[in-house]
Amino acid sequence: MMITRGDTTLSSVRDMTYSELEKRYTPLIIKFSRSYVSGMDSDDIAQELRVVLARAQRNYDPNRGESGFMHFLYCAFQNRMGQLACRPRARKRVPLTMQMPLEGVDAPSHESGFERVELEAGLSSTCRKIVRSVLDQGMTLKELKALVSPDEFEGVKAELRRHLPMV
Repeated sequence: MMITRGDTTLSSVRDMTYSELEKRYTPLIIKFSRSYVSGMDSDDIAQELRVVLARAQRNYDPNRGESGFMHFLYCAFQNRMGQLACRPRARKRVPLTMQMPLEGVDAPSHESGFERVELEAGLSSTCRKIVRSVLDQGMTLKELKALVSPDEFEGVKAELRRHLPMV
């Protein structure tokens, strides 16, 4: 497929080999790789952008024309640079309602204390008692029903459904 633009004829981006594509867009890769990203040198950034170039070639709709690919690639490079810049600062955020102090939490060795705290955060004492019975002693549903009254059991089920939507 050939794309005509004025008096020049350009081969379609999809029909080009990767080496031809890389040769054509190396100046853009160099431009972006000069940007500062914490913990990465320009060669690392250029390598990341070469991966983006290969993906952009595969994902691009050739009906948009060559100038459309340049815009598509430029946006893809900008997005990747933003991801690389944010990655070092990324951290898990836990809502305040899910946080509780670690004192007094005895987590089994196969779980981290954080997982246990996250699971029990915001639960009533009866619900925490049920959760601990399941996690620590491996109690079955039948044994749990014997542990509390039927009304309490239904209340615990409703609370767990609100707390853990997958239950």
